[in-house]
Amino acid sequence: GMSSEPFPVLPLDNPPFQLKDVRNAIPKHLFERSTARSFYYLFRDALMVAVAGYLATYIDTLPVGTLGRTLLWLVYAMVQGTLATGLWVLAHECGHSAFSPSSLVNDTVGFVVHSLLLVPYFSWKFTHASHHAATNNVDRDTVFVPTKREEWEADAYSEMIEDVPLLNVVYLLRQVVAGWPAYIIANATSYPTEKFNSHFYPASPDIFKDSQRRRVWYSVFGMLAAAALMVVLSPSLLDWTKYYFGPYFFVNYWLVMYTYLQHTDERMAHYRNEAWNFSRGALATIDRDYGIFDWFHHGIGCTHVCH
Repeated sequence: GMSSEPFPVLPLDNPPFQLKDVRNAIPKHLFERSTARSFYYLFRDALMVAVAGYLATYIDTLPVGTLGRTLLWLVYAMVQGTLATGLWVLAHECGHSAFSPSSLVNDTVGFVVHSLLLVPYFSWKFTHASHHAATNNVDRDTVFVPTKREEWEADAYSEMIEDVPLLNVVYLLRQVVAGWPAYIIANATSYPTEKFNSHFYPASPDIFKDSQRRRVWYSVFGMLAAAALMVVLSPSLLDWTKYYFGPYFFVNYWLVMYTYLQHTDERMAHYRNEAWNFSRGALATIDRDYGIFDWFHHGIGCTHVCH
């Protein structure tokens, strides 16, 4: 976990070691990928999601009144969203080729799982790799790029209202509700670009290479197929909202919260391109202890610096 005490040295200077030194210090067996172990986690998480979904079928039969059932559906959404985030994380590991030594297994599992969670797998995989290749570079990073000093100083109005509690609540709600959709639809929080870029637009000039555009189409078709499956399986829009959209919202909440807290702290540095290098950027992220949720989510929040 993260100590509440200030760091003795801020991560501003170039580290006195290279990436290869870090790799050499890690035992080799920790780089070994086990397909069997990964599938165990996949089936474990899928089973928990299935059990939660089955138990939810009894909510509308309980004699607790409309308010009681509404509260139970909210609890279900929170629990199911928390469980499904574990599946999201496993697909994330597929995107890093960490699920299995086989690229076919990685991409097949990642594509299926992310599509069912309405995530454009290949599109996200490509931009996520770009993020890790330019972490905390304000001129090249693809997520949670902060406002530059000159832009902030020029906006006196924002500085005046930044500490208003109600506005902070509004900003937080906007981030957890709209943050993920805004990112995949319009590349929000990325470095500034002159042209439109989207995870659903294969011709996006700044985030995809020519060799990647066909697989971006695969991502779009995968999401459309998953959406069609939901239409077929959902008796009504209300059922879809209760069983899927509620948990989907909380999956997005976990995703945005994790990534925001991994890259945001008053002690964490961001660099302009001329001052940035890989080690500097990768070390300027932060791990936090999420208690039991680290078990459900495969340690994604407490191992990010190493990741």
